[in-house]
Amino acid sequence: MRLLANLLLITAVLTASSITGCGGSGLGAAYNAYKKQVEPALEKEATLWKRLVKLVPAEADDAALKRYYEYLDSTALPFYAQLREDLAALESGHLELEASHTELVSFVEARLEFVHSEIRARAMNERARSRDGGLLALFEQEGVANSETAEYLRLVADTAPDAKLGELNQIVEGFRRKWFEPMQRGEKDPDAVQRRLRTHVLPRIAELRQKRYGDDAASRQLKEVVAAWEVWHSLFAESCTLYSDVIHAKTGSEAAVHRSEQHLADFRAHLKTVREKR
Repeated sequence: MRLLANLLLITAVLTASSITGCGGSGLGAAYNAYKKQVEPALEKEATLWKRLVKLVPAEADDAALKRYYEYLDSTALPFYAQLREDLAALESGHLELEASHTELVSFVEARLEFVHSEIRARAMNERARSRDGGLLALFEQEGVANSETAEYLRLVADTAPDAKLGELNQIVEGFRRKWFEPMQRGEKDPDAVQRRLRTHVLPRIAELRQKRYGDDAASRQLKEVVAAWEVWHSLFAESCTLYSDVIHAKTGSEAAVHRSEQHLADFRAHLKTVREKR
């Protein structure tokens, strides 16, 4: 069923002069007719979007993800695809309304882009959550490395930490600031990050691990800390491309939402201007 029924109603009701004229009763009639055409669809869109936002999973819950993607597939995707088609066929009815209509079309296209981005990300997210070739082992290893570090700091709470911990922090933090975070922002290519890990970061951690350690509990624990972070960086070297893809897919969805909201705000602002000119 068409979302915008009788899309050509404007041309049937208005005379040619009132459609193309500027200001006066022609603009008022065109404004009223146009608003009557688009308001029902916008109300339906607002209801759909509110439902969609509520379905966005707060965490990686399989049942919640299933409901979310089912709604995207069965409801959101056909709705926005049909609405875009209907708006493309709709004439604004007046030159003064063209800017409003352009923003409305752009709004729907951005919403549709969001839906497509989320659907494309589904397979990627499923792979990311898998243990075989995914990111699950990476996330778990980060927890292990942090726990090992916390245990070492507990053991040396009353003494100064070994200088090797400072060396490790310098390696880990340097990689995070100069490579990991820039990759998250799209400023570093994952292939370059992978090369950096394999040619600089991992060799430095391996060298640190091979240094002489004492036989006391704290020294043995420090060696476990170094080994744990070495494993994490090795896992990240294997999965940084997937990690980058997942991050950028999410960024793309968020950007589409921001664009859609801006287009909707501009649509309302342009329509308000027309209303004041009637």
